[in-house]
Amino acid sequence: MLANLRALFGVFVDIMLLRRGPEHLPASPMLLTILVALNFVVYAIGTSTLMPPAGAHSADPWLVQGVGIALILVWFRIALLLAGKAERYVQTMIAVFGVNLLALPVLPLLAAMAPYMEQKSEAQQAPAVLSFMVVAIMFWLGAVMARILKGAFDWPWFVAIVFMISSSFGIATLLGLLFGEAPKVA
Repeated sequence: MLANLRALFGVFVDIMLLRRGPEHLPASPMLLTILVALNFVVYAIGTSTLMPPAGAHSADPWLVQGVGIALILVWFRIALLLAGKAERYVQTMIAVFGVNLLALPVLPLLAAMAPYMEQKSEAQQAPAVLSFMVVAIMFWLGAVMARILKGAFDWPWFVAIVFMISSSFGIATLLGLLFGEAPKVA
């Protein structure tokens, strides 16, 4: 059992280093369920404790995280069905959620960056080192996600990158529409 977990962790690390793709993961619905549950709990706790509240009308982080995960699962199910690659769904989602768990150390960096991203009249800039680290890690995670999509859909890099960006913006837009802050009436 421990050897299997270590081998699985090794595959996730290789995916993070762009050496392997989702095709090297087992197609285990149970593993997918465990990874989705871990993502839900870890990121809901992380965002509720590390990130400052967005405002008086901010939504419950547990609800936002649950809806976000559901949107990701549905988004990729539809995309893989339309691409005729439905059999790759479980492996692709295992890769996405496994990499997401390995990317957990970026959460404190985003929390450190959050006060600088708020809209204020006296805009204070984030330290250059912090900004550079956040941008570099986000680009790397984008490259890893594009590699997962390239392997899952058999697409060229450009198409995988465009799909990754449009997926990120599409899901963020849907979450914003569902949980965005109500407009303030003067």
